[in-house]
Amino acid sequence: LDLLAAAASAAPEDLAFAKTGSELREAISAGRFAALAGLEGAHGIAGRLENVREAHARGLRLIGLAHFQASGAAYPMTEPSYAELGLTPFGFDLVAEMEALHMVVDLAHVNSRGVDDALGAMRRPFVVSHSGCRSVHDHPRNLSDEQIRRVAEHGGVMGLAVGRDFLGPGGLDAFLAHAERAREAGGEE
Repeated sequence: LDLLAAAASAAPEDLAFAKTGSELREAISAGRFAALAGLEGAHGIAGRLENVREAHARGLRLIGLAHFQASGAAYPMTEPSYAELGLTPFGFDLVAEMEALHMVVDLAHVNSRGVDDALGAMRRPFVVSHSGCRSVHDHPRNLSDEQIRRVAEHGGVMGLAVGRDFLGPGGLDAFLAHAERAREAGGEE
């Protein structure tokens, strides 16, 4: 956060550290790059809600609940032994706190059980910033059609990962197959 703030201060004509939607729109209208601060994996908040509040006050607007290792909030899809473990009690508290602060919850990397837990707990829109469609390529990182539908029902956004491990063979054709399936499962919006 300090590095991002310093970069924006050093080149204010080129870069804006946007903390609100209006700041984001203003930067885009002015032709500047707009940076939104996010944390991939809740590890950096060290299991403390006060750290979330402090980071939010400094401009953090998105937190992914897990990355490649388990965090205090959730378990990643990387380890089969985590398959039956969903959000932790702290994970539920973190989601509630983030929603109260109007922060964006990111479910990318979270295992399937954790995604289901989060979908049942969240009331505000959220993102799955980079994933794929399990019905196109069966990978634990990818979402089921039902999960994609539920993301859409929550007003959430799903971004597609471009890694071959998640898309399966086929390059651009595989990516397009995921995009089409996500549209079919979740709707055009």
